[in-house]
Amino acid sequence: GVSISGGTMGQVTPLTLPVSQQDCAFKWKYEQPKPDKVGTTLDEFHPFIEALLPHVKTFAYTWFNLQAAKRKYFKKHEKRMSLEEEKRCKEELMAEKAEVKQKWASRLLGKLRKDIAQECREDFVLSITGKKPAMCVLSNPDQKGKMRRIDCL
Repeated sequence: GVSISGGTMGQVTPLTLPVSQQDCAFKWKYEQPKPDKVGTTLDEFHPFIEALLPHVKTFAYTWFNLQAAKRKYFKKHEKRMSLEEEKRCKEELMAEKAEVKQKWASRLLGKLRKDIAQECREDFVLSITGKKPAMCVLSNPDQKGKMRRIDCL
């Protein structure tokens, strides 16, 4: 995978699998932008997003949203979600329509694009798509001037 400065080393996330496993990537159904459709922005069809969308793993939506649900549950109940509850939540997320997952992936990639320093974006795309060896890319600093951790790709 690609190393991103400030990332979590050794942590496996849905999109940190080796390039050799990219053939397992979900082939998202690409839709042409519909200008009259409410809520559609040009950002959703940016070349950065188009290039990386096929490399988003099938279980990314489920994994990210399950982690968020577990955090929310813990915050509300001050205890961890039971395995049964986690399994039920995971199954609900897995059953979500492909269009919903694709839109989520597009938005995630849009946020990722904004988090990566402009001068590193092209190298990032070329690394993920296998056209250039994996390299370190810099993220834009947060509001406090600290490096952002990007651990989703």
